[in-house]
Amino acid sequence: MNESRAIAWNTIVQFAGKAVSTAIGVVIIGLMTRYLGQTGFGLYSTANAYFQVFVLILDFGLNVTLAQMLGEYRGNPAMEKSVVSATYTFRFITSFILLAGAAFVGLALPYPWELKMAFFAIWASFFSTALNQIVIGVQQRHLKMHIVVLGDLLGRIVLLGGIFLARAEGWGLVPIVAMVSVGSVANFLLNFLIARTYADFSWNVDFKMWKHVLTRSWPIGVSIFFNLIYYKADTLILSRYRSFAEVGLYGAAYRVLDVLTTLPFMYMGVVLPILAHAWHAARPRFFTLLEDAYLTMLLC
Repeated sequence: MNESRAIAWNTIVQFAGKAVSTAIGVVIIGLMTRYLGQTGFGLYSTANAYFQVFVLILDFGLNVTLAQMLGEYRGNPAMEKSVVSATYTFRFITSFILLAGAAFVGLALPYPWELKMAFFAIWASFFSTALNQIVIGVQQRHLKMHIVVLGDLLGRIVLLGGIFLARAEGWGLVPIVAMVSVGSVANFLLNFLIARTYADFSWNVDFKMWKHVLTRSWPIGVSIFFNLIYYKADTLILSRYRSFAEVGLYGAAYRVLDVLTTLPFMYMGVVLPILAHAWHAARPRFFTLLEDAYLTMLLC
């Protein structure tokens, strides 16, 4: 399969997978809102938005930078191994410290006790997702996005099953939020176990590589930070001035925008490693690829 067909295939698979995933997600949101009610779903939306603020700090553009560097070092297994293992180790350490700490910081906030317990139930979802983003960078490099789609679908199915179980057993907010974490962990494990057959995720505390990656990633991280603050801070602000029932209504409607904004990133996530490689190896080809990518984005 040539490169153009591989890009097309990976993009189509992602769009198809997102369509199915979104359909399952609509069912999940419907079940959660009906079972938890407006107030319960508002508490869930607040817990979700709270951790997303910390994820903004954590991201720092590492995912995009990893995909870019893997494209540049394509054909150099030693450098690819070093970049992946060092970046994964850095993300593991910083994610665990920051997100686990966020759950404990939440205890000091003026929120209901049930919401504070939900912080501890949902933190594993964000931790596994943070690690999964590094794994997805590897899948982008190897044009294996069908694995990412399968992982996403598995996570959704596990979560859907968990919600049915919670409803059958009469569980409340915290167990249902914990099911969100279970689904995210299932997604990560499938992705990780397959990716490790062609990438190295071994422990690698490499301060020199960390500095190199962060030096390249921080401008991207700053732009992502302000962009996502614009999209996510509203829920936290709303939770301080309006009832959690109103937050629940707002959070359910906002999911539509969340889905739509992911579509362009799917395509560019596949193209980025190839663009990075072309920039270093064949500059004229880079501009051809960039023009094709631009026209495709306009069509989307």
